[in-house]
Amino acid sequence: MAVRAALLGLILLGCVVPAVAQDDPVATIVMSPPGERLLVRIQPLFPEDARRAGVRSGSCAMTFTIRADGGVDEHSVAADCSHEALVDAAMQAVAGWKYAPSIVDGRVVERPGTTASIAFTDADPAAGE
Repeated sequence: MAVRAALLGLILLGCVVPAVAQDDPVATIVMSPPGERLLVRIQPLFPEDARRAGVRSGSCAMTFTIRADGGVDEHSVAADCSHEALVDAAMQAVAGWKYAPSIVDGRVVERPGTTASIAFTDADPAAGE
């Protein structure tokens, strides 16, 4: 219970966003700066082509601009991934994220240079067969 409460605290602070969907592979997302409040997170799924290529884990360093309305400017998304097969999955997920607006001096502003790290793990038990 204490672990769940601590994890919930990190999620609310926007520091770590676990991305676990029913039976899908696991991805962990770490935001920088940690103060960004992620409101809508699209689950990045482990790509089938990565699985077929024998990739079982990897990571992507993402850089993007958060628009004034909190959406991600999909034309600004750049990915530096440990395996080429992870790039599309990471970019598609990030393009659908939505953040709380950021207000500076009473004005809603864009946030260029926002970064996130996505760690992929293939949790499919049949993947190693």
